[in-house]
Amino acid sequence: MDSRGAIGIIRVSHVGGRDGESFISPDDQRKRIESVCANEGIELVRVEQELDTSGGNDLVHRPKLLKAVEDIESGTASAIVSAYFTRLTRSTKVKDEVVDRVEAVGGDVITVDVGKVSNKTAASRLTGGMHALFAEYQRMEAKERGEIAAENAVARGVAPFPKLPPGITRDQNKRMVPDPAVVPIVREAFEMRDKGAGIAEVRRFLQAHGIERAYSAVCRMLASPLYLGTLKFGDHQAQVFEPIIDPDLFRRVQKRVLPRGRKAKSPRLLARLGILRCATCGSRMVIGSSHVSWVTYRCGKSLDCTRSVNIMADTVDELVANEVRQVISEQYGRASADEAIHDAKAERDAAQERLEEAVEAFESIPKDLRKKKLAELTAEAETAQTAYKQIADTQAFAVEIDPETDWDDLTMDEKRALIKANVESVIVAPAANGFKGADRVTIHFYAFRRDERAVRRLRRGLGKAVDDTQRLLDRAAQDRV
Repeated sequence: MDSRGAIGIIRVSHVGGRDGESFISPDDQRKRIESVCANEGIELVRVEQELDTSGGNDLVHRPKLLKAVEDIESGTASAIVSAYFTRLTRSTKVKDEVVDRVEAVGGDVITVDVGKVSNKTAASRLTGGMHALFAEYQRMEAKERGEIAAENAVARGVAPFPKLPPGITRDQNKRMVPDPAVVPIVREAFEMRDKGAGIAEVRRFLQAHGIERAYSAVCRMLASPLYLGTLKFGDHQAQVFEPIIDPDLFRRVQKRVLPRGRKAKSPRLLARLGILRCATCGSRMVIGSSHVSWVTYRCGKSLDCTRSVNIMADTVDELVANEVRQVISEQYGRASADEAIHDAKAERDAAQERLEEAVEAFESIPKDLRKKKLAELTAEAETAQTAYKQIADTQAFAVEIDPETDWDDLTMDEKRALIKANVESVIVAPAANGFKGADRVTIHFYAFRRDERAVRRLRRGLGKAVDDTQRLLDRAAQDRV
C-alpha cells in the first residue's frame, strides 16, 4: 500500500435524533475505518464527515468526497476508505466516477464490508457495480416508501415536516389542530397586517406575546396555507380543519406579503455580490434607504444587530472599484483572468512534476536531508494547488482589460466579475469618532491577490527548490567518491 496514507469518508443521510440499529453513527464508522487502516498498515491522514448528505448526491454535491478524490489526484493521499459501501455512495454513477479517477492515478477505494472497490477488471467492475446498483435500489425504494408515507400522513392530517406556524399544534395522534390559546394572537397579527402594519411591527407584536420569529419567518407565517386548514406537501393536499383565518382576510394579506413579479436588479456595483459584511454581526449588507441622489447599504439583520451598519453606497462602490483596478494594474499591467488560471495551473502541474522527479532521485540522499527536502517540495506543490483552485473557483469569466483606460467601458456584470474574482470580503464598521465614510471600510483580497508578486515568488521558489535538490545530489555523489 502506498505510504502517502488514506482519507476516511463518513456519511450520514439524516442525523436528526436518530438512533437504534438502523443508524450507523459517525463514531461507529470512524472505528471501522481506523480498524481496517491499522490492520492493513495504512496511515489514516484524516477523516471527513458528510452529515445530512444523501448517498444519491452527485459528486459535485459531495464536496468532502470530491476533495478526497482531488487530494489523491494531486498526490497527497493514496486511498479513500469508508466503513460501508452504502456510506461511500448509493449511486452507480458516483461509484464509477470516484473509482475511475482514483485508480487512474494509482490510488485505491476501500470499504470495510466489501474490500477494494475496483473497475480494473471485468469481474471487479461487475462486483462493485452490483453493490452500487443494490445500494441505489435501496435508496430509490426508500424514497418511494417515503412518498407513500407522506401521502398517507397528509390524508390523516399529520404534517410530514417538524415545524408548524404559531396557532397550530399536534394532538396525541400527531394530527394538526388549532391551538386555542394562540389562535387569537395570530388573528390579530393578520388584522394588523391587513390594516397596513409593517412586518417589523407585526414581529414586535408577536414577540410581546411570547412568539419569537425572525423577520423572514413572520413573512412565511403570514403566507402559510395551514391557517386555511389546508395541508400541502409536494403533490399531496388535504383539508385538515376549518380555517382559523377568514379566507378573505388571508387573501388581502397575501397581496401585501407576496412580491408582485420579479424584483428588479439593483444597479449598485456591490449589491448582488455577497461580499459586503457588517463588522458588528457579520451579516451580509443589502440595499438600504434610497433617495433621488443617493443610496445606502445597510446590515441585512439590522433589526437584530446590536450596532447595525449603514453607509453610502457610492462611497463603498468607488473605493472597492479603485482598489481592484490598482491591484490588477500592479500585478499584470494588463489583466487576464484566463492567463491567471492558465499560469496557476501550469505552476501546479510543474510543482507536482518536480516533486515526483525528486522522489525518484532522492534514493541516494541521506534520510534526514531527504525528509526535509521532500517536505519543502510537497509544501510548494500544495501551495500551487491551492492557488490554482482558488483562482479557478472565484473566476466568473475571462476578460482582458487595461484598468487605466478600459474600466469605464466594461459592463456592470464584467466589473462585478473582476471584483468577485479578487475580493474575498468588504467589512464595514459602524460610524465612530474619527472614522467616517471610507475609513470604516476594510477590503480583504484573496490570498493570491494580497501579494502582487505571489505567482512570480512561487515560480522562483520552485526553481530554487530544484537547484537545491541538484546540489544535494551532486554532494552525495562526491561523498560516495
